[in-house]
Amino acid sequence: MIRVLLVSKENCSLCDEAKVLLKNIQKNISFEYVETILNESHPKFFEYQFAVPLVFIGDEEVCRFKADENIIKYKLLQLVKK
Repeated sequence: MIRVLLVSKENCSLCDEAKVLLKNIQKNISFEYVETILNESHPKFFEYQFAVPLVFIGDEEVCRFKADENIIKYKLLQLVKK
């Protein structure tokens, strides 16, 4: 199954929007949704702290700063067709 990872932070409105967007996409395209909350103990905190939300499909980063519905759907559909 395709794994979609959302890296988010607390009190982040763009992260909340990304969460809703991914849940809506998941209604039509099957994937495993995983969310990790970025905090100071996260190994990539300093790299990601100003870049959230980040969306990864598998190991590929597909969105940074804002979740883009068209990009996410396109990437997911490419993997579904394989």
